[in-house]
Amino acid sequence: MVIPRARVAVVQKFYKHVDLQFNIDSFTYFSNKNVVLLGFSGAYLPNEDLVGELDKLAEEVEDYALLGLSVNDPYVLQRYSTNFKSNIGFIADAAGHLTRSLEAGVYTKEYSIGFRTKPFLSVVKKGVVTAMLDKDSKLFNQL
Repeated sequence: MVIPRARVAVVQKFYKHVDLQFNIDSFTYFSNKNVVLLGFSGAYLPNEDLVGELDKLAEEVEDYALLGLSVNDPYVLQRYSTNFKSNIGFIADAAGHLTRSLEAGVYTKEYSIGFRTKPFLSVVKKGVVTAMLDKDSKLFNQL
């Protein structure tokens, strides 16, 4: 599957500096990158120690950029990114278009938050999704 077109915001952390870019076309953004894309429900929600796990994963995937995808406000993810030691980026999919196109969303009544990105792990090579595992996959839980 090719990454679909959607308008998103990108939060990129470079050491202590956090850059925020708006109105980015997801297809163009991913077209020249190798990325490990991790879906999560949102900043500050219970994410099963996401901070520690992503920092650990960032050290292991040197040839790939590590990005978190969440249906969330870009400013919230910008602030949330300061919790990480590693230079991890985030895709703020505020309208949920990219998440819906990847079939990676879920409606939840828990916490009264509505539509969110469900936990998943995906490998994207030059704009093409080559692997995608959801939270219920046995392999996902072994990573």
